[in-house]
Amino acid sequence: MWPLGWTVEPTGSAGGVVVPDAAVAPYARQLADLDPGTRSEGLRILDRLGDDRPELRQEIVVILCAMLREPVPFDLRATDRTPAQTAVLRTRLEAQHVLAERLRPGPGQWKDMNVFLCGATLIDLDLSGCEAGYVEFVGAQFHGTTRFDGSRFDRTSFTLDGPSGRATFHGDVVFAADSPANVVVHGGLR
Repeated sequence: MWPLGWTVEPTGSAGGVVVPDAAVAPYARQLADLDPGTRSEGLRILDRLGDDRPELRQEIVVILCAMLREPVPFDLRATDRTPAQTAVLRTRLEAQHVLAERLRPGPGQWKDMNVFLCGATLIDLDLSGCEAGYVEFVGAQFHGTTRFDGSRFDRTSFTLDGPSGRATFHGDVVFAADSPANVVVHGGLR
């Protein structure tokens, strides 16, 4: 799967050539912009684009995940954030919200999406009630409260075999709700 903004143009039975996808190139440029307002507008446009062009939905999910894998350039534990840092966090939260809303059952759901959040930095992630195919969290860093209650994923991975590549939680995690075995894990789960 090529990231949003690129596609493969077949050259015969043996493969193809990777070329820019002219239909989505303007939106992909907005997400790469350093200005949080421009990135936010790009998120809104991509969200609508996925509704209009279902064949691009998986690619849009891939680029949302890529945004969330970008390193956070400051300490998340710091309480005195600059306006620029606050704007970066707001854009990340917006990307997480768009992703979650498209994975939740209902009229706006994008069904059967695969989600690649390996190595992502996630803040107060709420995937409660979401549905997806494969979801990868290997090496992800979860900060704040994380919710998975009521979610259904065909396959999920939080760790590689061995001591490395584990997802790390820095806050509370809710894995189940409305059941006799309600599971809430408080801080520090690896």
